[in-house]
Amino acid sequence: MKYWWLKKYKGLKIRLIPDLIRDVNTYFILPKNYKERYSMIKTSDISTLEEEDLKIMLFSILNHERIKNNRVILIIDALLKIPDNFLPEVSYTVSEMLEEIKHLREYNEEEKLLSNNVSACFHCLEVFYVDKIKYRNKKGQCLCPYCKHSTLYFDNDFLPMDYNFLRLAKLYFENTALGCSYQNIQRLLKKCVCLKKQIDFSTLHDYAYILKGKKQDTILDSDHIRFFLPETLLKKQITSREEFEVEYQLNECFFLIEKNLISTVVLDTSLFTNSKSSSLNLSCLLTVLENLGRNPYLKSVFLVAENSLQFSLFSKMIADLEKKSPLLNNFSL
Repeated sequence: MKYWWLKKYKGLKIRLIPDLIRDVNTYFILPKNYKERYSMIKTSDISTLEEEDLKIMLFSILNHERIKNNRVILIIDALLKIPDNFLPEVSYTVSEMLEEIKHLREYNEEEKLLSNNVSACFHCLEVFYVDKIKYRNKKGQCLCPYCKHSTLYFDNDFLPMDYNFLRLAKLYFENTALGCSYQNIQRLLKKCVCLKKQIDFSTLHDYAYILKGKKQDTILDSDHIRFFLPETLLKKQITSREEFEVEYQLNECFFLIEKNLISTVVLDTSLFTNSKSSSLNLSCLLTVLENLGRNPYLKSVFLVAENSLQFSLFSKMIADLEKKSPLLNNFSL
């Protein structure tokens, strides 16, 4: 299922409503005219609505209406029936991705529509068949059927698209929730993030530690929080589903970190190391970048790579970033 993260809200319990609102507001990116569209579908039968209208309805009810559990439950059930559209993982370096991203705005979209089957939007991160593209802006650019932005990438372009590529393109072209541009993110990286082989915890106070555990758990101690995440993220066949799982589980931690106004995070990178791919590592790093751009309290992130494989994977990824963007000279090795 595409919206697997909604599964824990099936048969919605009242105590989970704040978490549902937070997740929907984080992962649903809607068009600017969503209120107008909601007024048109407000009384519609849920079973007749398409995916984008289901998202608009759920978002609008949770944020602008008196919440009616039965209706919310029906919308969640409908979204859980939508099949996966996860892209296969690709093995391109960050350097190659950034080179392609630089030229995304230069494509002739008319030709792309004729020679491609699938498109993706690097604003709302949706993936869809090109026959769903119905609208254009005044410049003649194709618009995403979900968010109505002219931020499309096509499957036969230079690099095969995957979820990490779309997230990196979003960071490159757009501002974060705090108004941070890509250049601002680079400065935050230079100031805030360190890659280390080990860390002296005695020098840290009031910090969060994200590490490997047998099951997902959170332990609040007097001067720090420990987040245990399961090792099940280590998979042989990687798709964007696994990349999204890394983002989602890390964001669960970062949401609580922001809520508790914690400024320092230590992250055990062995959680996301895969011997055949750096995709999970990149997803981890992108999640750190996104949270630096939206959490004003986050001041320091230590990526701890204890063994040589972890360290070399992250070092290569960092080297790619430094090669294409000199400002990304920010990691202490």
